[in-house]
Amino acid sequence: MCVAWAGYRLATSDLQVRPKLTLLTVLLAAVLHTAVWFALPHDVIELFANAHRWSPVLLAIALLETVGIWAPVLLIPWAVGSVRVGATAYLVGAAAMGALSYYQPFETIITNGRVEGPVHPSYEVALVAALIFAIPSIAIGVLVKRRRRKIAQPAPS
Repeated sequence: MCVAWAGYRLATSDLQVRPKLTLLTVLLAAVLHTAVWFALPHDVIELFANAHRWSPVLLAIALLETVGIWAPVLLIPWAVGSVRVGATAYLVGAAAMGALSYYQPFETIITNGRVEGPVHPSYEVALVAALIFAIPSIAIGVLVKRRRRKIAQPAPS
């Protein structure tokens, strides 16, 4: 739901982007995401996920894992506020989807530190896979924006 709303929000927003700050945001997000990823104890998270099957804590972990991406997107003024909010909502929704797809349907067994059974898909794949849910709302948002422009134009005399 969050991803679909974010797609609509982005499509109807005024896409004023500052290129230099956008580049800085992307670089900072990549560095921070990598730092957070290395700082988290993934073996402990895997053991917790396998022991509890599903927990709201896993969604919190997903948000923490992606904080290096969404914090710069939200806080650095690389675009107008509505675009930053929409992009952050997309990333948060995609992180939640990633946590659900990463931990919930797979039964991975870890024995003596060795993974047996199905291996989880790459966690970051969810950030791209979430586009499947955002594309219809983006299309609707584009149509709404086009219609608003058409209504706002004065009729030719």
